[in-house]
Amino acid sequence: MELNKNNMKKLKILVLILLCFLPLTIYGQKYYARIIGTATGFAVIHGVDTTCYDFPYSNRTDLASIINDFIGTGGTSKFDYLTGIVNVTVGFPVTGDSTLTHSDFIGKHITVIKNGQVKQQHLDNTGTDGFWFDNGSGTITFKPALQANEQLDIWATNTIVWTPLAPQGAVSSLLTGLQGWYNLDETLGTAVADATGTQNGVTTATVGVGGKFGLGENFTAPTQVIQVPHNISQITGGTGLTLACWVYITTLPTVSGNDVVLMRAACADDPYTSTYIGLSHWDNSVRFVVYNSDATPGYFTVTSSVTLSAGQWYQITAECVGSGSALKLYINGTDVSSTPDTFTGTILANTTDWYFGNMYPDALGNVYGYMDAIGIWPTRGLSGSEITKLQTKVYPFN
Repeated sequence: MELNKNNMKKLKILVLILLCFLPLTIYGQKYYARIIGTATGFAVIHGVDTTCYDFPYSNRTDLASIINDFIGTGGTSKFDYLTGIVNVTVGFPVTGDSTLTHSDFIGKHITVIKNGQVKQQHLDNTGTDGFWFDNGSGTITFKPALQANEQLDIWATNTIVWTPLAPQGAVSSLLTGLQGWYNLDETLGTAVADATGTQNGVTTATVGVGGKFGLGENFTAPTQVIQVPHNISQITGGTGLTLACWVYITTLPTVSGNDVVLMRAACADDPYTSTYIGLSHWDNSVRFVVYNSDATPGYFTVTSSVTLSAGQWYQITAECVGSGSALKLYINGTDVSSTPDTFTGTILANTTDWYFGNMYPDALGNVYGYMDAIGIWPTRGLSGSEITKLQTKVYPFN
């Protein structure tokens, strides 16, 4: 038979297929081998002596080490699964149930598939659509509660194979020196979380309302304030300081007749304040005040060249960059400093708590409106680019 080009091509393909299943004898072992492509050629994975050979046979890698890299030394590649239908499968939850517990779920990674859709796992039990998993008890809590005839498929895999990875994105410079950041995203209760982990606070304002970024807090009475207990990491007293917050005024200071205190670091003795940002009841301008630590403390101020209006959000950043430098005020990223004092000496260290939204509980200096995204840098000023980033970013400022 004459072999033309087409026949030769078909013959080559046939030979290649046969080679994939050809019984091979290498180092005295006879078995069927699986040939796979690699970046450098071909490799044969053996089912007999757990050895991987690369062609040519100059490289020999112990396949056991590859397997251990995949599943973890001493680990297992076992997968457990539980499947059933609500109200139908014996031993399964019924309509209205919201939990399912299985001892073989303990210590595992859980994937929940309901009616063919992978459900979101939440970090706590506050989510409203998905599930929360208690790894210690093996209990899955479903949100919302289960309904009749819902198909559940639950996969449980060993967590030994999981290795946490760190983000490879650039870390924001705004994290440098940041000792307090309050997103005010709480939905209930009185606790206020500090995203930096430095010092949580408590609030008497209304939580869970709309903010500039997600949620915020609403201040409607002189009794309302956010109070952050004294923490050594949040003490002023150096040569630099930056305060930042978002505020939305519903009733202006000129209407209420009282100055508004947005942020304040308190002292136990006269002058009872280390620093504060406030709104003037004379003209609705912003004022930043810093005291120094002289024997008779002096104070230095800067006032904004613009005034605030009701019914819109403002980002306010105030900074003292050290002795010999003028105080600075920024509104929505723009320098609005008017007749600023030049600070001298060292900033007076606060000896008691921080207050946001009022001078202290039951004072007349409360905000009538909303606050969000509050930050404290007790030892440094910010650059222009960092202040710009505060207009669109919140912790961790990615």
